[in-house]
Order: sequence, then C-alpha cells, then structure tokens
Amino acid sequence: MKKTILIVFLLIVGCFKPIEDSTIINKDRLRYLPDSDKPYIGEIFNNYSTGEKEYQGRYEIGLLVEYAYLNRDGSVKILINFQGVMVGTDSVYYIKVTNKTYSGPVFTL
Repeated sequence: MKKTILIVFLLIVGCFKPIEDSTIINKDRLRYLPDSDKPYIGEIFNNYSTGEKEYQGRYEIGLLVEYAYLNRDGSVKILINFQGVMVGTDSVYYIKVTNKTYSGPVFTL
C-alpha cells in the first residue's frame, strides 16, 4: 500500500511542468502562481529571444532554492563573485587576475 501511494505521489509531482518565470508573482517575499494562495513549489525557466533556455530554477514553498544561467548550447554558465574578483568603471568590468573584460552573471555574498 505504501509503495502504491509513493508511486502515485511521484507520478503527480513528476507531471508538473516548469513554468515561465514571468508568470509567477511576488507577494510578501514569496513567489506564487497568479491564482493561488499557496507559495509556489516547482521549476521555473526563461528563454532567450531565440528560444533556447536562458536560465532555470526551482522554488520550494515560494523560495528560490536552485538557479542556473545557461549558455545557448545548454551548458551552465559559471557565475563570478563580484566582490573581490571584479574591478572597473563606467559599466566596464574586468576580472582582476586576467585583466579581461567580463560580461555575464555575477553574484555577491
């Protein structure tokens, strides 16, 4: 019986399709589907204008728990820690170690 319940649960959860990130809304620091009063649980994505996936993520109880930017070929972009790694002026930033310009996602701690 427990095995049957587990299989049904996995089928239901597995049937949820990722949704476009722009369709979920922010209320009180949590994310919701537009017509729901329960915080969103599931996967999100956004595409480049050419159709390839730009980023994907996962929410649990309305909070983002996983997030990845993707290259057009589907490989994961490596994020750069802005603090201590980047230098620059007038919106042009360089990676300190290589002195090469950088354009892409960054994060701060």
